[in-house]
Amino acid sequence: LLDEFREAARRERYACHAGRALDFGVGRGRDAIGTVVRGLLDLTEDADHATRAAAAAQGGKAERQIHLNDLLDVAQPDELRAIHDAMDNETRVRGRSETVVALAREKAEEAPLLITVEDVHWADPTVLRPLAEIATLAGESRVILVMTSRIEGDPVDQAWRGAARGAPMITIDLGPLRATDAVEFARAY
Repeated sequence: LLDEFREAARRERYACHAGRALDFGVGRGRDAIGTVVRGLLDLTEDADHATRAAAAAQGGKAERQIHLNDLLDVAQPDELRAIHDAMDNETRVRGRSETVVALAREKAEEAPLLITVEDVHWADPTVLRPLAEIATLAGESRVILVMTSRIEGDPVDQAWRGAARGAPMITIDLGPLRATDAVEFARAY
């Protein structure tokens, strides 16, 4: 279903960016949000450190570059390390979230965006917070956010919806395929 949604968006000339929350953890900069940011910055999955650092340096003011460095798993350059180290964790988390939203807003001015994140039932707060902010952005710009989650462990609860500040939302609950449909689907692929 998500693949079909992406294909329909591409036909309508949406820029599509995807992330996935994993249950076994990932390296820094490769979580769902880091992967989306790489896509927004036109970085490949295997972009080397120098390429990621150059993309972060294009971010503009120092604070934004600091957060892009974190999101892209780039070591802070000497001139920014002291500022980064002086920030408390809440400031860093908020700054990363604001940076993701600002980047998505800028990219949505160029072309409409579809951002998909799969398996948010495994996402931690560092992923859920920017997703709520992106949902808010979707209510006011050319951004569509699609997330998938299992019912058990679904973090899209009342608190998350509150963080999304009333962003318009549609929920589709899918049950398991009937046995005959599953067999037919398996044969098709």
